[in-house]
Amino acid sequence: MIRTKTREGAKVSSRNADAIEYRQNLNNPLVGDTNDIGGIGNEQIEKGIWYPNVQSALEDLSSLILGNIGDVDINTTGTSPQGVQQLGNVKFSGTVAFITEQTETTSKIVEIMGIPVTLESGETADQVAVKFVNAVKPYINDNKLFAQIEQMSSDPTTVEFRHIDYRDHTYTNQKMYGIEANFTLSSPARKGVGTWIKLGQEAKTFEGADDPVTLHYFKRLA
Repeated sequence: MIRTKTREGAKVSSRNADAIEYRQNLNNPLVGDTNDIGGIGNEQIEKGIWYPNVQSALEDLSSLILGNIGDVDINTTGTSPQGVQQLGNVKFSGTVAFITEQTETTSKIVEIMGIPVTLESGETADQVAVKFVNAVKPYINDNKLFAQIEQMSSDPTTVEFRHIDYRDHTYTNQKMYGIEANFTLSSPARKGVGTWIKLGQEAKTFEGADDPVTLHYFKRLA
């Protein structure tokens, strides 16, 4: 049998990140000033893994960026180092209507933002909005994907949602059996980690400078 990279790549012995090999950059000594992220630890050796791996890379990356409780951050913007979740909304319009080539169908499962939602023939935009909210709530209870979702009282056809992470997310408008879902970015995410409080600020003029600079001090609590 001819062995190809594609064929052999499918033979992953485990879905655990420990078993997935990570390609290190040997010219990037981030860890201990000697190695790139992803080097093996005793946890991997105990599992018989002796090569750089994804689990180690993620743990190394976390140790490099997370910092410690009690750390003080100083900046000139006055913006907290704490992350901000992206806020978006989706506005539904139209009425559900679908007919297959052979027979009329009364319900069909579609995916809105990847979340399965069952549409019923004749449902209006506000009813679809309710179904989308209800479909997302179990994910919120499991601390997955979203931190909050709400059907707007001022416009029942619009649903506002907040992502659980601090990543930038993109949206794709959808058309599904008479229903349109149009997405809007309400507020962008901001990278950050932990919980911070502001200790205060001071104006400081550095040697050789003509004007003072306002320094803002933040302390990490969690």
